[in-house]
Formats: sequence, C-alpha cells, structure tokens
Amino acid sequence: MNRSFLLTTAIACGIAAASGQTATLEYTGELQTDFQSNYNFVNLLHLTLDHKASKSVTLNLATISTVKTCEHIINDIQGFSNIEADNMPLAIAVAGVTWSINESNSIFAGIRRVDEDYFTSDVTGLFTNASCGIYPTLSCNYPVATFPDAAMGLHYRHEAKLWAVQTSVYNGTGHHRFSGSDNVFRVCPGSDGVLTMLQGEYHGSNGDYFAGAAMHYGKLYDLDRRKARTTAWTYAEQHIT
Repeated sequence: MNRSFLLTTAIACGIAAASGQTATLEYTGELQTDFQSNYNFVNLLHLTLDHKASKSVTLNLATISTVKTCEHIINDIQGFSNIEADNMPLAIAVAGVTWSINESNSIFAGIRRVDEDYFTSDVTGLFTNASCGIYPTLSCNYPVATFPDAAMGLHYRHEAKLWAVQTSVYNGTGHHRFSGSDNVFRVCPGSDGVLTMLQGEYHGSNGDYFAGAAMHYGKLYDLDRRKARTTAWTYAEQHIT
C-alpha cells in the first residue's frame, strides 16, 4: 500500500477600487511526500483582474502560474493533487468580456475554463477538484478546457431568486500556450472539435440541486474518428445541519 502525505497552504488577498476595478491574488502551495525519499513542492499563483468598462460591460482577466520541484511521487489514476501541473510561467485562465444584459442575464465571450462555472458548488468542489477537476466522465474522456487549460468560447447565465440556467459552447480542446498548435486562442472545430454544455440549478433553503448535459463533437485524444458523444448528470447537495 502506498502511503502519502499532502500539506496545502493557501493565501489570498484582494483589492476593490471605487472606479470598478477588482484585483485578487491567490497563492496555494502543497508539500507532498511518500514518507521515504521522495518530496514534491507544488505552487500555484492565481491572479484575477476585473475592470468595469461601463454599467453593463466588464473586462475579465485571470492568469495562472505553476511551479513544482519534481514529477509525481505516487502513481495513481485520478490525480494526487488538484493544483499539480507542468511548470508554466504564465497561462490564461480567463480573458474576455462580460455583458450584463440585466440583473438576471449575462453573456461572456472570450477565453474561459469549464471549471469556472460548472461543478463549483461546495460539495463538488471538495470531491471532484482533488481528482479530475470536474466529473471524470467529462475530463477523462474528452480533452476539454479544465485546469490548467482554457479555450475560446461563449457562456450565458440566467439567474433568478431560487434557480439558474447556464449554457456554454467552447473550442473542443483546451490549450494553455500563447503560440504554436497548443495556443489558447484557437477556434478550430475541424481539428479540435466543439463542446457544448447546459445546466439547470435550483438553490433552496435545504439544499442545492443540479441537472445538466454536455455534447462533445470531435476526436478523443489518440483516436482519429470524429464523433458526437453526450454526457448527462444530476446531483444534489442536501443540507443536514
């Protein structure tokens, strides 16, 4: 049996200016060991900048930087750490424009990650982020834009008092570089495919309930055949105290 230890420390600070600008800096560090001779120190720096250009338009930018001292110390299936990635001096997580149509409806256009909006509730954040980031049926089967990758896309959200609906369309493969074939600015449905997602939410006094579906059209990693594949999910978070 493999034994392991993971210690995580997170530090966050934020600044909100009267002019409508908000800046947030988050640092997370992990110390990993197998109680033998292997150690790994993983670091994630997350910078977020939001600038309100007008009453209804907001410019959004978020970047990540990751550094680790060595490769994986334990061979596992789903992933030992939720922040461990290849060393990246700088990568884009979000870069685009949000148009707030009214108090209930908003549209984002630009670069974005799936895990900015989906599977981010309290319980799913605890149980999925430490493995595949989002449900394994999505992130393990399709090369979608989850941490540390992002993709060009559109995201719409309608939010009422107790319920919400959101839907998105992304470039079907996530990337994290600024140039080359792995650049994050790609919109290539022919080679990268297309990912669409739809989710409904109900937030009551005693729990949160979700139902959604996704369709990915394109290739699956090393498979050459293009095909449309669907995934559906439902889950509930019931308050017990």
